[in-house]
Amino acid sequence: MIGIIGGGNMGEAFIEGFLKAGLSPEDIFVCDIDENRRKYLQEKYKVKVCDDPKIISKTQKIILLAVKPNQIKDVVKNISKELKKNQVLISIAAGVPIREIKNALNKPDFTNIIRVMPNLMVAINKGILVTAYDFDISPEAKFEYKHYFEKVGNIYEVDEKLIDPITAISGSGPAFVSVFIQALADSGVYIGIPRNLALSLAIDTVFSTASMLKEKNIHPEEFKDKVTSPGGTTIEGLRVLEEEKLRSIIYKIIEATFKKAKNLN
Repeated sequence: MIGIIGGGNMGEAFIEGFLKAGLSPEDIFVCDIDENRRKYLQEKYKVKVCDDPKIISKTQKIILLAVKPNQIKDVVKNISKELKKNQVLISIAAGVPIREIKNALNKPDFTNIIRVMPNLMVAINKGILVTAYDFDISPEAKFEYKHYFEKVGNIYEVDEKLIDPITAISGSGPAFVSVFIQALADSGVYIGIPRNLALSLAIDTVFSTASMLKEKNIHPEEFKDKVTSPGGTTIEGLRVLEEEKLRSIIYKIIEATFKKAKNLN
Protein backbone atom coordinates (compact mmCIF):
# COMPACT_ATOMS: atom_id res chain seq x y z
CA MET A 1 0.00 0.00 0.00
CA ILE A 2 2.65 2.54 1.11
CA GLY A 3 6.20 2.11 -0.08
CA ILE A 4 8.96 4.14 1.56
CA ILE A 5 12.24 4.49 -0.31
CA GLY A 6 14.79 5.50 2.30
CA GLY A 7 14.76 4.21 5.86
CA GLY A 8 16.63 7.05 7.58
CA ASN A 9 15.33 9.31 10.34
CA MET A 10 12.40 10.72 8.38
CA GLY A 11 11.53 7.39 6.79
CA GLU A 12 11.46 5.80 10.23
CA ALA A 13 9.37 8.66 11.63
CA PHE A 14 6.73 7.99 8.98
CA ILE A 15 6.81 4.25 9.71
CA GLU A 16 6.28 4.91 13.41
CA GLY A 17 3.55 7.47 12.71
CA PHE A 18 1.61 5.27 10.30
CA LEU A 19 1.70 2.36 12.73
CA LYS A 20 0.65 4.60 15.62
CA ALA A 21 -2.26 5.81 13.45
CA GLY A 22 -3.49 2.26 12.99
CA LEU A 23 -1.92 0.98 9.79
CA SER A 24 -0.72 -2.61 9.84
CA PRO A 25 2.96 -3.46 9.33
CA GLU A 26 1.72 -5.41 6.31
CA ASP A 27 0.65 -2.10 4.74
CA ILE A 28 4.20 -0.67 4.78
CA PHE A 29 7.08 -1.70 2.52
CA VAL A 30 10.48 -0.06 3.11
CA CYS A 31 13.50 0.04 0.82
CA ASP A 32 16.98 0.88 2.07
CA ILE A 33 20.39 0.02 0.64
CA ASP A 34 21.91 -0.48 4.11
CA GLU A 35 21.47 -4.07 5.25
CA ASN A 36 21.83 -3.20 8.93
CA ARG A 37 19.19 -0.50 8.59
CA ARG A 38 16.78 -2.90 6.87
CA LYS A 39 17.28 -5.46 9.63
CA TYR A 40 16.71 -2.83 12.32
CA LEU A 41 13.46 -1.56 10.75
CA GLN A 42 12.14 -5.05 10.14
CA GLU A 43 12.87 -6.22 13.66
CA LYS A 44 11.57 -3.10 15.40
CA TYR A 45 8.46 -2.39 13.33
CA LYS A 46 7.77 -5.77 11.64
CA VAL A 47 7.44 -4.05 8.24
CA LYS A 48 8.45 -5.58 4.92
CA VAL A 49 11.85 -4.50 3.64
CA CYS A 50 13.87 -4.70 0.42
CA ASP A 51 17.06 -3.31 -1.10
CA ASP A 52 15.78 -2.43 -4.60
CA PRO A 53 13.61 0.68 -5.18
CA LYS A 54 12.13 -0.94 -8.28
CA ILE A 55 10.39 -3.51 -6.08
CA ILE A 56 8.61 -0.65 -4.34
CA SER A 57 7.61 1.05 -7.59
CA LYS A 58 6.29 -2.23 -9.01
CA THR A 59 4.13 -3.12 -6.02
CA GLN A 60 3.03 -0.05 -4.04
CA LYS A 61 0.25 2.43 -4.84
CA ILE A 62 1.76 5.27 -2.80
CA ILE A 63 5.53 5.82 -2.93
CA LEU A 64 7.26 8.07 -0.42
CA LEU A 65 10.73 9.21 -1.49
CA ALA A 66 12.57 9.73 1.79
CA VAL A 67 16.10 9.99 0.43
CA LYS A 68 18.62 12.83 0.56
CA PRO A 69 18.20 15.72 -1.89
CA ASN A 70 21.37 14.76 -3.80
CA GLN A 71 20.00 11.24 -4.30
CA ILE A 72 16.45 12.01 -5.35
CA LYS A 73 17.00 12.38 -9.10
CA ASP A 74 18.93 9.11 -9.41
CA VAL A 75 16.23 7.26 -7.47
CA VAL A 76 13.48 8.74 -9.64
CA LYS A 77 15.31 7.76 -12.83
CA ASN A 78 15.76 4.25 -11.45
CA ILE A 79 12.05 3.66 -10.81
CA SER A 80 10.67 5.60 -13.78
CA LYS A 81 9.91 2.66 -16.07
CA GLU A 82 7.92 0.81 -13.43
CA LEU A 83 5.65 3.71 -12.48
CA LYS A 84 2.02 3.60 -13.65
CA LYS A 85 -0.28 6.58 -14.07
CA ASN A 86 -2.46 5.73 -11.07
CA GLN A 87 0.42 5.59 -8.60
CA VAL A 88 1.31 8.52 -6.33
CA LEU A 89 4.88 9.79 -5.97
CA ILE A 90 5.63 11.86 -2.87
CA SER A 91 8.99 13.55 -2.36
CA ILE A 92 10.23 14.98 0.94
CA ALA A 93 13.61 16.03 -0.49
CA ALA A 94 14.33 19.57 0.67
CA GLY A 95 15.19 22.06 -2.06
CA VAL A 96 14.16 19.85 -5.00
CA PRO A 97 11.17 21.30 -6.93
CA ILE A 98 8.52 19.24 -8.66
CA ARG A 99 9.75 20.29 -12.11
CA GLU A 100 13.17 18.71 -11.44
CA ILE A 101 11.54 15.49 -10.28
CA LYS A 102 9.43 15.47 -13.47
CA ASN A 103 12.50 16.07 -15.61
CA ALA A 104 14.33 13.20 -13.94
CA LEU A 105 11.29 10.99 -14.32
CA ASN A 106 11.12 11.79 -18.05
CA LYS A 107 7.56 10.51 -18.20
CA PRO A 108 5.24 13.29 -19.43
CA ASP A 109 2.04 11.38 -18.76
CA PHE A 110 2.87 10.87 -15.06
CA THR A 111 1.46 13.81 -13.09
CA ASN A 112 0.72 12.40 -9.63
CA ILE A 113 3.70 14.09 -8.00
CA ILE A 114 3.50 15.68 -4.58
CA ARG A 115 6.21 17.63 -2.81
CA VAL A 116 6.06 17.64 0.98
CA MET A 117 8.16 19.24 3.70
CA PRO A 118 7.39 17.25 6.86
CA ASN A 119 8.97 17.26 10.27
CA LEU A 120 9.86 14.48 12.70
CA MET A 121 6.68 14.92 14.73
CA VAL A 122 4.90 12.72 12.18
CA ALA A 123 6.21 9.92 14.44
CA ILE A 124 3.69 10.93 17.12
CA ASN A 125 0.95 11.96 14.64
CA LYS A 126 1.55 15.65 15.32
CA GLY A 127 3.65 16.46 12.28
CA ILE A 128 3.47 19.42 9.95
CA LEU A 129 3.26 18.44 6.29
CA VAL A 130 3.67 21.46 4.03
CA THR A 131 2.37 20.26 0.67
CA ALA A 132 2.50 21.32 -2.97
CA TYR A 133 0.96 19.39 -5.87
CA ASP A 134 1.84 18.88 -9.49
CA PHE A 135 -0.45 21.18 -11.47
CA ASP A 136 -2.07 18.23 -13.28
CA ILE A 137 -2.37 15.84 -10.34
CA SER A 138 -5.52 13.71 -10.38
CA PRO A 139 -8.21 14.22 -7.73
CA GLU A 140 -7.85 10.53 -6.85
CA ALA A 141 -4.13 10.91 -6.13
CA LYS A 142 -4.76 13.95 -3.96
CA PHE A 143 -7.45 12.06 -2.06
CA GLU A 144 -5.14 9.07 -1.50
CA TYR A 145 -2.40 11.33 -0.16
CA LYS A 146 -4.70 13.18 2.24
CA HIS A 147 -6.41 9.99 3.40
CA TYR A 148 -3.16 8.47 4.67
CA PHE A 149 -0.91 11.39 5.47
CA GLU A 150 -3.39 13.42 7.47
CA LYS A 151 -3.21 10.52 9.93
CA VAL A 152 0.31 11.60 10.91
CA GLY A 153 -0.08 15.37 11.07
CA ASN A 154 -1.60 18.58 9.79
CA ILE A 155 -1.43 19.11 6.02
CA TYR A 156 -0.78 22.68 4.88
CA GLU A 157 -1.46 23.06 1.15
CA VAL A 158 0.66 25.88 -0.31
CA ASP A 159 2.08 27.23 -3.53
CA GLU A 160 5.35 25.42 -4.14
CA LYS A 161 7.37 28.64 -4.00
CA LEU A 162 6.62 28.79 -0.26
CA ILE A 163 8.08 25.40 0.58
CA ASP A 164 11.72 26.49 0.85
CA PRO A 165 10.93 29.43 3.17
CA ILE A 166 8.61 27.25 5.26
CA THR A 167 11.33 24.60 5.52
CA ALA A 168 13.27 27.04 7.69
CA ILE A 169 10.39 27.24 10.18
CA SER A 170 8.50 23.95 10.34
CA GLY A 171 11.22 21.70 8.93
CA SER A 172 14.29 22.99 10.77
CA GLY A 173 12.41 24.85 13.48
CA PRO A 174 12.07 21.86 15.83
CA ALA A 175 15.87 21.77 16.17
CA PHE A 176 15.93 25.47 17.06
CA VAL A 177 13.12 25.00 19.59
CA SER A 178 15.02 22.04 21.08
CA VAL A 179 18.10 24.22 21.58
CA PHE A 180 15.94 26.87 23.28
CA ILE A 181 14.41 24.25 25.60
CA GLN A 182 17.85 22.92 26.48
CA ALA A 183 19.11 26.45 27.15
CA LEU A 184 16.06 27.17 29.31
CA ALA A 185 16.69 23.99 31.30
CA ASP A 186 20.44 24.65 31.65
CA SER A 187 19.66 28.15 32.90
CA GLY A 188 17.38 26.62 35.50
CA VAL A 189 20.21 24.36 36.64
CA TYR A 190 22.48 27.41 36.84
CA ILE A 191 20.16 29.11 39.31
CA GLY A 192 19.77 25.99 41.45
CA ILE A 193 16.92 23.86 40.04
CA PRO A 194 17.63 20.08 39.80
CA ARG A 195 18.34 19.10 36.20
CA ASN A 196 15.45 16.68 35.66
CA LEU A 197 12.99 19.14 37.13
CA ALA A 198 14.43 22.03 35.10
CA LEU A 199 14.12 20.05 31.86
CA SER A 200 10.55 18.99 32.61
CA LEU A 201 9.61 22.58 33.44
CA ALA A 202 11.22 23.87 30.24
CA ILE A 203 9.45 21.31 28.04
CA ASP A 204 6.07 21.84 29.70
CA THR A 205 6.43 25.62 29.53
CA VAL A 206 7.08 25.60 25.77
CA PHE A 207 4.39 22.97 25.13
CA SER A 208 1.68 24.67 27.21
CA THR A 209 2.47 28.10 25.78
CA ALA A 210 2.19 26.83 22.20
CA SER A 211 -1.02 24.96 23.06
CA MET A 212 -2.56 28.09 24.58
CA LEU A 213 -1.67 30.24 21.56
CA LYS A 214 -3.16 27.70 19.17
CA GLU A 215 -6.27 26.63 21.07
CA LYS A 216 -7.34 30.15 22.03
CA ASN A 217 -6.04 31.77 18.82
CA ILE A 218 -4.13 34.37 20.81
CA HIS A 219 -1.48 36.50 19.13
CA PRO A 220 1.97 35.98 20.74
CA GLU A 221 2.27 39.71 21.48
CA GLU A 222 -1.05 39.71 23.31
CA PHE A 223 -0.08 36.64 25.33
CA LYS A 224 3.30 38.12 26.22
CA ASP A 225 1.53 41.22 27.58
CA LYS A 226 -0.79 39.04 29.71
CA VAL A 227 2.24 37.40 31.36
CA THR A 228 4.13 40.68 31.85
CA SER A 229 3.30 42.80 34.91
CA PRO A 230 4.56 46.40 35.30
CA GLY A 231 7.91 46.44 37.05
CA GLY A 232 7.85 42.64 37.49
CA THR A 233 10.18 39.73 36.82
CA THR A 234 9.04 39.03 33.26
CA ILE A 235 9.66 42.54 31.94
CA GLU A 236 13.17 42.39 33.42
CA GLY A 237 13.88 39.24 31.43
CA LEU A 238 12.34 40.75 28.29
CA ARG A 239 14.59 43.77 28.68
CA VAL A 240 17.65 41.52 28.54
CA LEU A 241 16.16 39.60 25.61
CA GLU A 242 15.86 42.85 23.63
CA GLU A 243 19.32 44.07 24.67
CA GLU A 244 20.89 40.83 23.44
CA LYS A 245 18.92 41.04 20.17
CA LEU A 246 17.33 37.58 20.30
CA ARG A 247 14.80 38.58 17.64
CA SER A 248 17.61 39.63 15.29
CA ILE A 249 19.39 36.32 15.87
CA ILE A 250 16.22 34.41 14.97
CA TYR A 251 15.85 36.44 11.76
CA LYS A 252 19.40 35.49 10.80
CA ILE A 253 18.87 31.81 11.63
CA ILE A 254 15.73 31.56 9.50
CA GLU A 255 17.28 33.48 6.60
CA ALA A 256 20.39 31.26 6.59
CA THR A 257 18.27 28.10 6.73
CA PHE A 258 16.09 29.33 3.87
CA LYS A 259 19.11 30.08 1.70
CA LYS A 260 20.52 26.62 2.39
CA ALA A 261 17.19 24.97 1.49
CA LYS A 262 17.28 26.60 -1.94
CA ASN A 263 20.72 25.19 -2.70
CA LEU A 264 20.59 21.60 -1.43
CA ASN A 265 20.26 19.69 -4.72
